[in-house]
Amino acid sequence: MDHEAPLRGGHTNGARILIADADAAACNSMKRLLGQHYAVEAVSDGNAALLAIEEHQPDLVLTATIMPQLDGFGLLRALRANPATQTIPVVMLSARGSEEADIQGGARSADDYLVKPFSAHELRARVGARLEIARLRRQVAIQQQPTYDALWDREKHYRTLFQLIPTAMYVCDATGVIQEFNRRAVELWGREPERGNPRERFCGAFKLFYPDGRPMPHEKCPMARALQGEEIGANDAEMLVERPDGLRRSIKALPQVVRNERGEIIEALNCLYDVTERKQAEEALREGEQRFREMIDALPVAIYTTDAEGRLTHFNPAAVAFSGRVPGLGTDRWCVTWKLYYPDGTLMPHSECPMAIALKEGRVIEGVEAVAERPDGTRVWFTHYPTPLRNSKGRIVGGINMLFDITERKRAEETRARLAAIVESSDDAIVSKDLNGIIMTWNKGAERIFGYTAEEAVGKSVTILIPPERHDEEPEILRRIRRGESIEHYETVRRHKDGTLLDISLTVSPIVDGRGKIVGASKIARDVTERKRVEENIRDSEEKFRNLADNMSQFAWMTDATGWIFWYNQRWYDYTGTTLEEMQGWGWQKALRPDHVERVVEKIRRCFEAGEIWEDTFPLRGKDGEYRWFLSRAVPIHNEDGRIMRWFGTNTDITEQRELERQKDAFIGIASHELKTPITGIKGYAQLLERRFRTAGDVQAAEMLRKMDGQIDRLTGLVEDLLDGTRVESGNLSIRPTSFDLNGLIDEIIEEIQRTPQQHTIVRDLAASVTLVADRDRIGQVLTNLLTNAIKYSPQADRVIVRTARDGENIVISVQDFGIGIPAGMQPYVFERFFRVEGEDRASYSGLGLGLYIAAELVKRHGGTIWVESEEGKGATVSFSLPLDRAADTAGSRGSTRSGTAQETDPHRRG
Repeated sequence: MDHEAPLRGGHTNGARILIADADAAACNSMKRLLGQHYAVEAVSDGNAALLAIEEHQPDLVLTATIMPQLDGFGLLRALRANPATQTIPVVMLSARGSEEADIQGGARSADDYLVKPFSAHELRARVGARLEIARLRRQVAIQQQPTYDALWDREKHYRTLFQLIPTAMYVCDATGVIQEFNRRAVELWGREPERGNPRERFCGAFKLFYPDGRPMPHEKCPMARALQGEEIGANDAEMLVERPDGLRRSIKALPQVVRNERGEIIEALNCLYDVTERKQAEEALREGEQRFREMIDALPVAIYTTDAEGRLTHFNPAAVAFSGRVPGLGTDRWCVTWKLYYPDGTLMPHSECPMAIALKEGRVIEGVEAVAERPDGTRVWFTHYPTPLRNSKGRIVGGINMLFDITERKRAEETRARLAAIVESSDDAIVSKDLNGIIMTWNKGAERIFGYTAEEAVGKSVTILIPPERHDEEPEILRRIRRGESIEHYETVRRHKDGTLLDISLTVSPIVDGRGKIVGASKIARDVTERKRVEENIRDSEEKFRNLADNMSQFAWMTDATGWIFWYNQRWYDYTGTTLEEMQGWGWQKALRPDHVERVVEKIRRCFEAGEIWEDTFPLRGKDGEYRWFLSRAVPIHNEDGRIMRWFGTNTDITEQRELERQKDAFIGIASHELKTPITGIKGYAQLLERRFRTAGDVQAAEMLRKMDGQIDRLTGLVEDLLDGTRVESGNLSIRPTSFDLNGLIDEIIEEIQRTPQQHTIVRDLAASVTLVADRDRIGQVLTNLLTNAIKYSPQADRVIVRTARDGENIVISVQDFGIGIPAGMQPYVFERFFRVEGEDRASYSGLGLGLYIAAELVKRHGGTIWVESEEGKGATVSFSLPLDRAADTAGSRGSTRSGTAQETDPHRRG
């Protein structure tokens, strides 16, 4: 039989074939091959195929799997669901080998399938075989009782057909014994198995292997698994067949079982498709792709590829380094970059980048500049070179792009432009000359300084600028330039066009060409005539300043921005008997009384770091070994930009002033003490008169006396503060420690304060009570001061909180309000004597500024620490800690004060 012609039978020439395929080229090719023998009609999708079938039922349908609107699987389901069309033979056409799995899983009711590309021979043979099978099936249906001879003829015909089918096929019984096989199977196996031999089971191959090369037992092959009732998918049906001569072929097996009316498997037919060439082609393609990718990955330029929709399919390490990120394969589109910008700085959407345009418009784009931003914020200038990739039919299937980093070039261009602008706009004369001294270039600065225009100077000898008596300088300069030397800040005299002589500072450097050869010199000339005059004036001014500073009554000194002293006036050296080498930097601490060093250094460092004026008092030792007290002050000196360049400081002798202060304190102490007796008497008389007036019914007079009594209490408090202040200064503040319950004291103080009508509620948040060894009255004095301050400085609030908490071996007592708060810059000074916070909103708060000063001293004398935490406008918290494991320290050597900021705190604890 001629394999290129259709099989003889009722279908020859009269058979009608319907082709459904969206690929017009494939349709035309199949129509041309089959149209010689059959009536062929072609449509482009499944819906059109259904309409054509309804109009004129074909003998065979060839359908592609992938089509618009209704695909091949949908068409197959529609045909099998309709009794009128369910027996029409359907052959599926898959565009690639990977679709075989889809056909196996979703189209088992198809009669056969072909994998593109296929030969004309294979197409004609498959079509002829299916048409013949269909014809025979129809005859069987018509002849319900065929004679034995007819059956034999048909079986003989089937056997002939079975042998002529160009696909390797064989049949096994239910036990796997091979019953029949065709010529193509023998050719594939390289041997002819014995039919009906129980040892020839499941497959007639000499040896079988899994695709990865592992031996496959015959009882594990696809046919054996199918006979066991296992569904064999396309991905499970691949194996290697080894012939006796050692040749191996890649095979895809598609076994189909036959069941009786009870559903029992009675035999199975297996079709073996030789996919060796396809596998080799796929392997060659993979190897080619791998070599291509390895080549791309080895290139130093950023390269990436995409599919037709712009999704990234590959990128090389240089692309990762370029973009500063690892792009997402299959998710990122159009470009590997994080962000893109046009050269003018506007954002460029990735969908509008050159690669996107190249794929959408199908054209090559070259050299378009853009800016990429990396995730770390750095930006890179680069150029795109996207090229669309097409398949053999000219359809775009993807693209490849190269990104060339031109950042350095751009920077060089910007640098050249900037340098050109600098040269042209510079006030200095910037001139170039050759090795013979002939002027080559001349900028505006040179024109301004020397008076010659560029037209007048270029081409002339540089000696037109040199006074006659200095002509010998130029040959020496040129000799040094030829040796590759540079001349830095050489001060000399040059001549203006009008003959005027100018003081000039010259910098001359060799000009080197691309081969490294010296071809000329560049010269920068700066007119320093004015500078010299200014320097002279500065020297005069410095001399006057030093004479003034050395003869002033105060010590004076200067530091750099960090506080390193580099100059003292003569008064300092005369008093201390030291030298600059001893005192420079932080050496001045040697002249400070040791017990003040830590405090003074901490404060001056804090002020210098904050850029605040520093002021302090402390004793300094003279060259006679005696100490005198000085008021010291330093102010910052700023430049035009506001940056601190140095500090100027003075020390003023206040020893006599301090003695007067001491005498004043003594007087205040005596006066305050003497005031207590008459004040006590006045208070007693006022209370007596108030009771009498109330008894007499004169309520108005009694109320006035009650208010007078309140003012007397305030006066008594002020006198007590004055007395305690002088006691602190004189060291006579007495501490009488006893044992007492802390929470009991707190309750007593709160109840006493709450007796006075007011809007505030004092809230307790107390830990378990502890027994303190301390002066109960003095601790009560501290608590009273903190609570009255909290109430006074939070007029808009309605509560104050008292807290206690155990902190290791200490107990911490805190008073928190929700008032006006203390500015951060004032917090370090709240515990100083007579300190009160200034400001319009605080003008109405009375007091001497002694309350917190005395409270801090009392806490210190008990070996404790006191501090404030505050944020302006949100309130303040004043806290103090006391030791639990020892008695009060009457010397106060272990106590301290400190300040800080917090989210909830209060202000002005000023008595």
